[in-house]
Amino acid sequence: FPKVPRGSVLSINRGFSAPISLQPGHSRDELAFLARHDTDPFSRWQAVQTLCHALLAAKVADPTDASAEAATATLCDIARSLAVDDSLDPAFRALALALPMESDVAREIGKNIDTDAIHEARTSLKSVLGTALADIREQIEPALIPAGDRFDPGAAEAGKRALLNTFYDYLAASGDADADRILLDRFTSANNMTVRFSALNALVQSGLPSAGTALDHFYEHYQTDHLVLDKWFAVQAMAPGRETLGRVQALAGHRHFSFSNPNKTRSLIGAFASGNQAEFNRPDGRGYTFLIDICASLDKTNPQVAARLLSAFRSWRSLEPGRRALAKAALQSLADANPSSPDVRDIVQRCLA
Repeated sequence: FPKVPRGSVLSINRGFSAPISLQPGHSRDELAFLARHDTDPFSRWQAVQTLCHALLAAKVADPTDASAEAATATLCDIARSLAVDDSLDPAFRALALALPMESDVAREIGKNIDTDAIHEARTSLKSVLGTALADIREQIEPALIPAGDRFDPGAAEAGKRALLNTFYDYLAASGDADADRILLDRFTSANNMTVRFSALNALVQSGLPSAGTALDHFYEHYQTDHLVLDKWFAVQAMAPGRETLGRVQALAGHRHFSFSNPNKTRSLIGAFASGNQAEFNRPDGRGYTFLIDICASLDKTNPQVAARLLSAFRSWRSLEPGRRALAKAALQSLADANPSSPDVRDIVQRCLA
C-alpha cells in the first residue's frame, strides 16, 4: 500500500460484517488502538471482542498468568473510554461493552474445552470490569434515564435502555455491597419488560440474595401470560451453580410446564442445554444423561423438538477428555436404544459419526 505512514494499523472489513474468520496478525497493542480509535463500528467492535477472547483464553489456560493482569487493565481502560464516548450510539456502546458468551469463548479455544474454567474466567473478568465501570454508570446514568414515566419504544430510547442495562449487569457482577438493593429496586420500579427482565436476569445470574424474591414476584405477576413465563423458566435454567440441574428437574414438574408444549420445552430444557455451558457440561456427566433421557421420551411424542435439543451435543468432540467420554457414552446410550423417529436417529448418528 503506497503512501501509508509507518506504524499505521490495518483496519479490516470496514463496512463489512459477513461471517468470515480472518487472522490479521494484530498484536494486543494494535487491537487496543483499534478498539479505542477505529471509526468503523464493526471493526471497532471486532477489536474489542478479539481482545476479550485472547484474554479469556489466557485466563483459562493459566489463571495465575501475570501477563493477563496488564491485559485486563488495558481492557478496563478501553471499556471506560467506550462507555463515556458520547459520539458513539448508546446501542453500539452496549454491544461493545458486552463480553463474549461462554459458548463463543469455547468455540474460539476449539479443543480440550473445560467449561468450568471458561465460566470462572469470564465471571472473574466481568467482576473486574464491573468495578472499573462503577463510577462511569453514576456519571452518565442521568442522561440515559428517560424523562417521565411513559415508555418510548423508539430506537434512540431502546439504545439508552440497552446501555443502562449493561451497566447494571456489570454492577451485579462487581460484588458491590449495594448491588442487590439497587437491582431489586430497579426490578420493582420498572415500567417496561426490557428493564424489569434485565434486572431479574442480573440478580439471578449473579446469585444475589434478592434473586428468589424477584423470581417469585415475576411469576406472580405474569403467571397467566405463557409467553412471558417462558422467560421465567429460561432465566432459571441458565443460572450458574451445581444446584441448577436440580432446579431444572423440579421446574419440569411445574404446573405451568408441559413437555407437550414446544415453547416451554425449549425455554427450560433448551435454555439449560444450549445456554448454560458449565452446568450442562458438568464433569459428572449428569447434564448429558438428563438431556438424553428427555430426548428418548420426546422421541415418541415430539421427535422434532428432541432432535433440536440434541444439537447441544454438536461440539462434544472439542471437550476435554473426561467430559468428552461422558458425552459420547450418553449419545451412544440413545443410539443403542434405537430411536424410533428418523429425526432423532439422524442427529444421534451424525453426532457419533
